[in-house]
Amino acid sequence: MYADYTYYTTEYGGKMSAADFKRFGRRAERRIDSLTGGKLQFAFPTNERDIEAVKDCMCELADFLYQIDLYNNAAMESIGTVAQADGTVKGKVITSISSGSESRSYSASGTANTSVTEAAKDKKVADTIIYGMVQDNLGGVPDYNGINLLYAGSYPYSTKVVNPPPKDKPTPPEVEPEPPTDTGDTDEAEKPDGGESEDKAETQEDIYFTDSVVVYNMYVNGLREETQYFGTRFDNVRIEFTQEENQNKAGKEDASVCILKIKNDDSLPKPFLDPRSWEHLTTDEMLQYFTLDVDGDFFVIVKRKGLNLDVQAPVGVCDSNSYDGNFFEYMKQNYGYVYSMNSFEQFEGIPYFQVGGI
Repeated sequence: MYADYTYYTTEYGGKMSAADFKRFGRRAERRIDSLTGGKLQFAFPTNERDIEAVKDCMCELADFLYQIDLYNNAAMESIGTVAQADGTVKGKVITSISSGSESRSYSASGTANTSVTEAAKDKKVADTIIYGMVQDNLGGVPDYNGINLLYAGSYPYSTKVVNPPPKDKPTPPEVEPEPPTDTGDTDEAEKPDGGESEDKAETQEDIYFTDSVVVYNMYVNGLREETQYFGTRFDNVRIEFTQEENQNKAGKEDASVCILKIKNDDSLPKPFLDPRSWEHLTTDEMLQYFTLDVDGDFFVIVKRKGLNLDVQAPVGVCDSNSYDGNFFEYMKQNYGYVYSMNSFEQFEGIPYFQVGGI
């Protein structure tokens, strides 16, 4: 399932038993797949916020389906009457159901009107509420390839199997650990896989960094009235598309529509330098470093499997005056995925640069 029981109880704060969660979680997952065209089955997102949105959606929907089931079961027990103080009787009506328990309240008023009761009575109402929950949680959330999960058209990529959802992991039984034995071997004996654990972990991380871009740093020489761009190619980066249409509708015209993540490790083609220090270098020195600046810099996607894209773009020094109009306009006209930098962050925990593009 998209969320496990631990997440449901600790992060979401749900109260269902493990057995009930498994039952209604499966139902919720099928409803989500139906409304998202099954995108999560082959292009599950990797962005942490998007993953949490999917998990919360499943948990909320599972709780709602569970409440409907409780109501329907309780409705069978509501047949009968409630005695009044004056000796008269009226029919039982359920007014509340405690989540995660069998306690119920009855009223003699003859009416009860909540989203659960209305959904239990009318499947169309239930479907409308369920769609609203999915839309509230997943509206504007992209899948692995940057396609909105609620996009109802045909999937634009021919290669679909990209990033499947996480599999359920059964809780292992608690086993008393055996005391270590002194074999007299070297440190390699402590690694049952022969020292391959770190390599496997690195491979698992690298499957998400498979794109390539060329970053162009702009330099304006005021004395000579020249604009130059210094192009540096970065392989094994991560591109995440956001939902431009939804952001524009929300009035966020300056919101990033493309997120570029560059691992800040020894795989960098050259050292990073902050923009103010970089612009004071000589031309030859500028070629030895790269920078990331929201004031004129841009990047171009040159390789991405999901887009069937693999092209070459200029690197090194590019004199803007040598191109029709200017270099940036030339690249926009001749390359399909060109983005001006509008945000920049540097993360230290898992070291990487994150650049927003519009």
